[in-house]
Amino acid sequence: MYRSTFLALVVAFLAGASGAPEPQVGPMDPYVAGAVGTLLSYRHYSRVPLDDALATEWLGAYLDALDPGHMIFLQEDIAWFEARASTMDDDLLSVVPRLEVANEGYRLFRTRYDERVVALQARLNKPIDLTNDETFYWDRADAEWPRSAAEADELWRLQLEAELIESILDGATQDEAVEKAKERYERRLSDWLALTPTDNLEIYLTALSESFDPHSTYFAPATNDNFDIDISNSVEGIGATLRVEGRYTQVVSLVPGGPADRAGQLKPGDRILSVAQGPEPFEDVVERRLDDVVKLIRGKKGTDVRLLVWPSGAVDPAERVEITITRERVVLEDSHAKGKVVEVKGAGGVVKVGVIDLPSFYVKAPGTEGMGATADVAALLADFREKGVDAVVLDMSSNGGGSLDEALGISGLFLPGGPVVQVRDGAGRVLPLFDEDPTVQWDGPLVVLTTQVSASASEIVAAALQDYGRAVIVGGATTHGKGTVQTVLDLEPVVAKVFRVRAKEPLGALKVTIQKFYRASGGSTQLEGVVPDVILPSPWDGFDWITEGSLDDPLPWDEIAPARYTPVGDLRPLLPEIRERSAARVAADPMFQRMERARELREEYDRDVIVLDLESRRAEKAQLEEELPSLPEDADANPLLDEALQIAADLVGR
Repeated sequence: MYRSTFLALVVAFLAGASGAPEPQVGPMDPYVAGAVGTLLSYRHYSRVPLDDALATEWLGAYLDALDPGHMIFLQEDIAWFEARASTMDDDLLSVVPRLEVANEGYRLFRTRYDERVVALQARLNKPIDLTNDETFYWDRADAEWPRSAAEADELWRLQLEAELIESILDGATQDEAVEKAKERYERRLSDWLALTPTDNLEIYLTALSESFDPHSTYFAPATNDNFDIDISNSVEGIGATLRVEGRYTQVVSLVPGGPADRAGQLKPGDRILSVAQGPEPFEDVVERRLDDVVKLIRGKKGTDVRLLVWPSGAVDPAERVEITITRERVVLEDSHAKGKVVEVKGAGGVVKVGVIDLPSFYVKAPGTEGMGATADVAALLADFREKGVDAVVLDMSSNGGGSLDEALGISGLFLPGGPVVQVRDGAGRVLPLFDEDPTVQWDGPLVVLTTQVSASASEIVAAALQDYGRAVIVGGATTHGKGTVQTVLDLEPVVAKVFRVRAKEPLGALKVTIQKFYRASGGSTQLEGVVPDVILPSPWDGFDWITEGSLDDPLPWDEIAPARYTPVGDLRPLLPEIRERSAARVAADPMFQRMERARELREEYDRDVIVLDLESRRAEKAQLEEELPSLPEDADANPLLDEALQIAADLVGR
């Protein structure tokens, strides 16, 4: 699996031009590198030393960042790097840190990349045959590097033909597809010329930080500024978090209530292939650096941006969807909890179920009249009581997390006090975090809906309500599995203290993992997430990139001693019958049937393998479309929520 966060930085390198200026080490860069190495060694949760073993991991991450497809460097180049792996840690922890591998390695990368681009540009000016009895494997993350320049050029030829076929299947003629490819390589040239020394340093140090765990990241000054903008939710854009995954810009999450979320078409995991400003022509963004893609998507409030995406749920890699989103200022008030009362036909008659849609664990925004998530959910529960609901569904199926305090507070609305979650730091110190309020706002039947994108604070709430026997957890095979805590540290004071050097300009920051979360029952929510009591087919089934386990070097699952807590119920005796009823409904539901068949087809059809014969690919695409069951008329239905409502009805009276 390609690395995620720091590959967002690497696309700047994927463009070539002889004579392009080479990044040089800035006067403060060695000290920045030394500060990052020092902080990771002493502040990271794992307390792993920066030694030869870690340096080997770091080198592998750096090479995968520069050359994720293993198509640029040659095996002799890899030998050059490996001979220097044992010096990388020593260089960084020296009294005056050194960056030999970062700089010499970059020069070697540039040489090889220039060679590949020159050869490919020459091939683009010749007739290209798309009737070959060959295949190309997109995912070469674990493949060997080519032994020679000729072997590398052959890999680039195969990739080019695969790109052309996908473009033609998307509606282009072969001539148009070739011109599009030429434009892409011309754009890479301009990207290359825009490369700065900071880009090189950022890739090198983020490869180091993500060797400790995937959520620890070095931010160069400009990246740190963007991070501050993103977390303030004040950007006029579409409200989406993006990263680079391999060759593509991928949607990680949507800001709840933001323009993209309200439009309802863009989904986590979608790959953005092209961007257009209003009615203007699309601009290709495959293998484009992330900050350039973000600049294209952001824009003036009230204007439209069009995205051409490869949908995450697509069975065939040639499937494309065009999405139009109107840019707006993204603000937290748009992501507040919402409630409704739904009448559900259960086995014993019609029951009233209150549904709380909780898209995030938000806090009260300064200077506003709004409330935090806990207060809003409490108000909804009070309204439900007045309306005489029989059961409640807490929908966290798209909740990526948020405030820990709000997670504690919302758990407490359903619990009579006690430890909700435990936090352990790198020194092994454990701190239980409590619901201090003995008041219970809802003590009736409760269902919590989750999916594989429910993360962090969502997992804390789901785990607590499951441990206390307070709710039936329903949803995808597991939650996301993000059970760690990060802090962001500015590097200027560290450089001043460690190296006695004062910077005249910002040096960036390090986001570092410092703690892990554990359930009241002792198990971590890290990596394994929360397994629902009733597992349903999910839109995220079969995707190896959606959960924590898909990331490189995630911290492991483990457990500590349980906290002192007293369950308030035991729903386990009810689960066999509830699961049996649910399974019968799922088997008869056409939306679930389509979901399941799409998962099966994705497993049967290896999307990483492209047949380099245009007519064979056309036939393959048509067959896949024929085998996928058609959607019912109500294509906007939410089968997971519908089933959660039915399960809530099943709980009434038990």
